[in-house]
Amino acid sequence: METMRYTENKKSSKGVAIGLFLFILIGGVLIFLAMKSEKDPVIIGEKKSDIQKLVELDASSLEAEKEKNASIKYEIKDRSIEDNTNKKITGKITLPEIYVEGIVLADVNDSIEKDYSDTFAGLKEQMGSAENKFQYLVSYTYYDNMVGSKKVVSIVINQKIIDLANSETTMEKINTYNVDLVNKAKISQSEIARGILGVDYKTILRSKVLNYVVENQMMSEDDFTYTITGLENFYIKENKLYIIFNPEELVDKKYGILEIEIDK
Repeated sequence: METMRYTENKKSSKGVAIGLFLFILIGGVLIFLAMKSEKDPVIIGEKKSDIQKLVELDASSLEAEKEKNASIKYEIKDRSIEDNTNKKITGKITLPEIYVEGIVLADVNDSIEKDYSDTFAGLKEQMGSAENKFQYLVSYTYYDNMVGSKKVVSIVINQKIIDLANSETTMEKINTYNVDLVNKAKISQSEIARGILGVDYKTILRSKVLNYVVENQMMSEDDFTYTITGLENFYIKENKLYIIFNPEELVDKKYGILEIEIDK
Protein backbone atom coordinates (compact mmCIF):
# COMPACT_ATOMS: atom_id res chain seq x y z
CA MET A 1 0.00 0.00 0.00
CA GLU A 2 1.37 3.25 -1.07
CA THR A 3 1.75 5.71 1.72
CA MET A 4 0.21 9.12 1.04
CA ARG A 5 2.13 12.12 2.32
CA TYR A 6 1.06 15.67 2.63
CA THR A 7 2.74 18.69 4.00
CA GLU A 8 1.05 21.53 5.88
CA ASN A 9 2.04 24.88 4.43
CA LYS A 10 2.38 27.61 7.15
CA LYS A 11 2.61 31.30 6.40
CA SER A 12 5.81 32.95 7.59
CA SER A 13 5.38 35.28 10.63
CA LYS A 14 8.44 37.39 9.72
CA GLY A 15 6.50 39.66 7.35
CA VAL A 16 3.84 40.43 9.96
CA ALA A 17 6.41 41.34 12.60
CA ILE A 18 8.31 43.64 10.25
CA GLY A 19 5.08 45.40 9.17
CA LEU A 20 3.99 45.96 12.77
CA PHE A 21 7.40 47.34 13.69
CA LEU A 22 7.37 49.80 10.78
CA PHE A 23 3.82 50.91 11.62
CA ILE A 24 4.76 51.66 15.22
CA LEU A 25 7.98 53.41 14.20
CA ILE A 26 6.41 55.60 11.52
CA GLY A 27 3.39 56.38 13.72
CA GLY A 28 5.62 57.39 16.60
CA VAL A 29 7.69 59.68 14.38
CA LEU A 30 4.56 61.38 12.99
CA ILE A 31 3.10 61.94 16.47
CA PHE A 32 6.41 63.36 17.69
CA LEU A 33 6.64 65.75 14.74
CA ALA A 34 3.02 66.85 15.18
CA MET A 35 3.49 67.55 18.89
CA LYS A 36 6.71 69.42 18.26
CA SER A 37 5.19 71.68 15.60
CA GLU A 38 1.91 72.37 17.50
CA LYS A 39 1.73 75.84 19.04
CA ASP A 40 0.90 76.29 22.70
CA PRO A 41 -2.78 77.15 23.31
CA VAL A 42 -3.39 80.85 23.88
CA ILE A 43 -5.87 81.91 26.57
CA ILE A 44 -7.57 85.23 25.88
CA GLY A 45 -6.52 87.72 28.49
CA GLU A 46 -3.64 85.54 29.71
CA LYS A 47 -1.21 88.32 29.07
CA LYS A 48 -1.47 91.56 30.99
CA SER A 49 -1.33 93.55 27.78
CA ASP A 50 -4.45 91.74 26.48
CA ILE A 51 -6.44 92.62 29.60
CA GLN A 52 -5.25 96.20 29.47
CA LYS A 53 -6.31 96.48 25.83
CA LEU A 54 -9.80 95.24 26.65
CA VAL A 55 -10.12 97.67 29.57
CA GLU A 56 -8.89 100.58 27.49
CA LEU A 57 -11.27 99.69 24.65
CA ASP A 58 -14.26 99.51 27.00
CA ALA A 59 -13.30 102.77 28.72
CA SER A 60 -12.82 104.46 25.37
CA SER A 61 -16.24 103.32 24.14
CA LEU A 62 -17.92 104.49 27.35
CA GLU A 63 -16.20 107.87 27.20
CA ALA A 64 -17.19 108.30 23.55
CA GLU A 65 -20.82 107.49 24.39
CA LYS A 66 -20.74 109.88 27.35
CA GLU A 67 -19.36 112.73 25.22
CA LYS A 68 -21.95 112.07 22.54
CA ASN A 69 -24.84 112.11 25.01
CA ALA A 70 -23.49 115.14 26.87
CA SER A 71 -23.72 117.14 23.65
CA ILE A 72 -27.47 116.51 23.25
CA LYS A 73 -29.26 119.83 22.84
CA TYR A 74 -32.49 120.42 24.70
CA GLU A 75 -34.77 123.30 25.61
CA ILE A 76 -37.43 123.77 28.27
CA LYS A 77 -40.15 126.32 27.63
CA ASP A 78 -42.91 127.52 29.94
CA ARG A 79 -46.38 126.15 29.41
CA SER A 80 -48.61 128.64 31.26
CA ILE A 81 -52.22 127.99 32.22
CA GLU A 82 -54.50 130.46 34.00
CA ASP A 83 -57.98 129.48 35.09
CA ASN A 84 -60.39 131.94 36.68
CA THR A 85 -63.60 130.03 36.03
CA ASN A 86 -64.16 129.29 39.73
CA LYS A 87 -64.95 132.19 42.07
CA LYS A 88 -63.41 130.49 45.08
CA ILE A 89 -60.14 129.24 43.63
CA THR A 90 -58.12 130.44 40.68
CA GLY A 91 -55.27 128.64 39.03
CA LYS A 92 -51.91 129.97 37.93
CA ILE A 93 -49.94 127.04 36.59
CA THR A 94 -46.55 127.15 34.90
CA LEU A 95 -45.28 123.82 33.66
CA PRO A 96 -42.25 122.70 31.62
CA GLU A 97 -42.47 121.92 27.93
CA ILE A 98 -39.44 119.86 26.95
CA TYR A 99 -37.80 119.76 23.52
CA VAL A 100 -34.87 117.50 22.60
CA GLU A 101 -32.93 118.33 19.46
CA GLY A 102 -35.84 120.57 18.47
CA ILE A 103 -38.44 117.79 18.85
CA VAL A 104 -41.19 118.23 21.44
CA LEU A 105 -41.53 115.37 23.95
CA ALA A 106 -45.30 115.31 23.62
CA ASP A 107 -45.90 112.19 25.73
CA VAL A 108 -43.82 113.45 28.66
CA ASN A 109 -45.18 117.01 28.47
CA ASP A 110 -48.81 115.90 28.22
CA SER A 111 -48.35 113.46 31.12
CA ILE A 112 -47.03 116.25 33.35
CA GLU A 113 -49.79 118.67 32.36
CA LYS A 114 -52.48 116.08 33.04
CA ASP A 115 -51.25 115.59 36.62
CA TYR A 116 -51.87 119.25 37.47
CA SER A 117 -54.95 119.90 35.38
CA ASP A 118 -56.59 116.90 37.09
CA THR A 119 -55.48 118.17 40.51
CA PHE A 120 -56.91 121.63 39.84
CA ALA A 121 -60.17 120.20 38.53
CA GLY A 122 -60.56 118.31 41.81
CA LEU A 123 -59.77 121.42 43.86
CA LYS A 124 -62.41 123.47 42.03
CA GLU A 125 -64.99 120.85 42.87
CA GLN A 126 -63.94 120.53 46.52
CA MET A 127 -63.58 124.25 47.29
CA GLY A 128 -66.58 125.61 45.44
CA SER A 129 -68.28 126.48 48.71
CA ALA A 130 -65.23 127.70 50.69
CA GLU A 131 -65.56 130.93 52.67
CA ASN A 132 -62.29 132.49 51.55
CA LYS A 133 -60.77 132.80 48.12
CA PHE A 134 -57.75 130.69 47.24
CA GLN A 135 -55.15 130.46 44.52
CA TYR A 136 -53.53 127.31 43.21
CA LEU A 137 -49.91 128.05 42.21
CA VAL A 138 -47.63 125.72 40.31
CA SER A 139 -44.03 126.51 39.32
CA TYR A 140 -40.91 124.53 38.47
CA THR A 141 -37.13 124.46 38.40
CA TYR A 142 -34.87 122.01 36.61
CA TYR A 143 -31.33 120.63 36.69
CA ASP A 144 -29.37 118.58 34.19
CA ASN A 145 -26.69 116.05 35.05
CA MET A 146 -24.69 113.18 33.61
CA VAL A 147 -25.29 109.87 35.39
CA GLY A 148 -22.79 107.50 33.86
CA SER A 149 -23.37 107.93 30.15
CA LYS A 150 -26.96 109.13 30.61
CA LYS A 151 -27.92 112.78 30.30
CA VAL A 152 -30.79 113.35 32.71
CA VAL A 153 -32.94 116.41 33.31
CA SER A 154 -34.60 116.58 36.73
CA ILE A 155 -37.71 118.74 36.91
CA VAL A 156 -38.85 119.80 40.37
CA ILE A 157 -42.44 121.06 40.44
CA ASN A 158 -43.74 122.95 43.45
CA GLN A 159 -47.47 123.33 44.02
CA LYS A 160 -49.15 125.51 46.64
CA ILE A 161 -52.59 126.55 47.71
CA ILE A 162 -52.65 130.11 49.03
CA ASP A 163 -55.44 131.50 51.24
CA LEU A 164 -55.74 134.98 49.71
CA ALA A 165 -57.55 136.41 52.74
CA ASN A 166 -54.43 136.20 54.91
CA SER A 167 -51.72 135.24 52.36
CA GLU A 168 -51.22 131.92 54.12
CA THR A 169 -49.96 128.77 52.43
CA THR A 170 -52.44 126.04 53.32
CA MET A 171 -50.84 123.29 51.24
CA GLU A 172 -47.42 122.77 49.70
CA LYS A 173 -46.15 119.75 47.84
CA ILE A 174 -43.26 118.86 45.54
CA ASN A 175 -43.35 116.37 42.69
CA THR A 176 -40.45 115.47 40.44
CA TYR A 177 -40.00 114.17 36.91
CA ASN A 178 -36.69 112.84 35.66
CA VAL A 179 -36.20 112.54 31.92
CA ASP A 180 -33.51 110.55 30.10
CA LEU A 181 -32.71 112.79 27.12
CA VAL A 182 -31.12 109.90 25.21
CA ASN A 183 -34.26 107.74 25.31
CA LYS A 184 -36.57 110.78 25.48
CA ALA A 185 -38.57 109.21 28.32
CA LYS A 186 -38.98 109.32 32.07
CA ILE A 187 -36.39 107.39 34.02
CA SER A 188 -37.02 105.48 37.25
CA GLN A 189 -35.54 106.03 40.68
CA SER A 190 -33.89 102.59 40.61
CA GLU A 191 -31.99 103.35 37.38
CA ILE A 192 -30.68 106.65 38.74
CA ALA A 193 -29.94 105.42 42.26
CA ARG A 194 -28.10 102.37 40.97
CA GLY A 195 -25.98 104.57 38.68
CA ILE A 196 -25.03 106.95 41.51
CA LEU A 197 -24.93 104.69 44.57
CA GLY A 198 -24.31 101.22 43.14
CA VAL A 199 -26.18 97.93 43.48
CA ASP A 200 -26.74 98.40 47.24
CA TYR A 201 -28.66 101.64 46.66
CA LYS A 202 -31.77 100.53 48.59
CA THR A 203 -29.75 99.83 51.72
CA ILE A 204 -27.92 103.16 51.37
CA LEU A 205 -31.16 105.08 50.79
CA ARG A 206 -32.87 103.60 53.82
CA SER A 207 -29.84 104.18 56.03
CA LYS A 208 -29.53 107.84 55.00
CA VAL A 209 -33.24 108.50 55.51
CA LEU A 210 -33.10 106.83 58.92
CA ASN A 211 -30.08 108.89 59.97
CA TYR A 212 -31.78 112.10 58.81
CA VAL A 213 -35.02 111.67 60.75
CA VAL A 214 -33.23 110.42 63.88
CA GLU A 215 -30.58 113.18 63.87
CA ASN A 216 -33.30 115.81 63.40
CA GLN A 217 -35.30 114.26 66.25
CA MET A 218 -38.33 113.60 64.06
CA MET A 219 -38.51 109.93 64.97
CA SER A 220 -36.63 107.41 67.08
CA GLU A 221 -34.73 104.60 65.46
CA ASP A 222 -37.04 102.08 67.16
CA ASP A 223 -40.09 103.71 65.56
CA PHE A 224 -38.58 103.85 62.08
CA THR A 225 -40.19 101.17 59.93
CA TYR A 226 -40.02 102.81 56.52
CA THR A 227 -38.86 100.76 53.54
CA ILE A 228 -37.76 102.41 50.29
CA THR A 229 -40.42 101.71 47.67
CA GLY A 230 -38.77 103.20 44.57
CA LEU A 231 -41.80 105.47 44.15
CA GLU A 232 -40.45 108.37 46.20
CA ASN A 233 -39.96 111.70 44.47
CA PHE A 234 -36.30 112.31 43.69
CA TYR A 235 -34.07 114.58 41.67
CA ILE A 236 -30.41 115.07 40.84
CA LYS A 237 -28.57 118.32 41.41
CA GLU A 238 -24.84 118.73 40.86
CA ASN A 239 -24.60 114.94 40.50
CA LYS A 240 -26.08 114.42 43.97
CA LEU A 241 -29.25 112.44 44.57
CA TYR A 242 -32.06 113.95 46.64
CA ILE A 243 -35.11 112.09 47.94
CA ILE A 244 -38.25 114.09 48.71
CA PHE A 245 -40.93 113.27 51.25
CA ASN A 246 -44.02 115.43 51.22
CA PRO A 247 -45.90 116.20 54.45
CA GLU A 248 -47.22 113.08 56.22
CA GLU A 249 -45.45 110.68 53.83
CA LEU A 250 -42.73 109.82 56.36
CA VAL A 251 -43.16 111.88 59.54
CA ASP A 252 -45.75 114.24 61.02
CA LYS A 253 -46.73 117.00 58.61
CA LYS A 254 -45.49 119.68 61.02
CA TYR A 255 -42.00 119.06 59.59
CA GLY A 256 -43.14 120.02 56.09
CA ILE A 257 -41.34 118.86 52.98
CA LEU A 258 -38.17 116.84 53.55
CA GLU A 259 -35.42 116.98 50.93
CA ILE A 260 -32.74 114.50 51.96
CA GLU A 261 -29.38 114.46 50.22
CA ILE A 262 -28.17 110.91 49.63
CA ASP A 263 -24.48 110.12 49.25
CA LYS A 264 -22.40 106.98 49.68
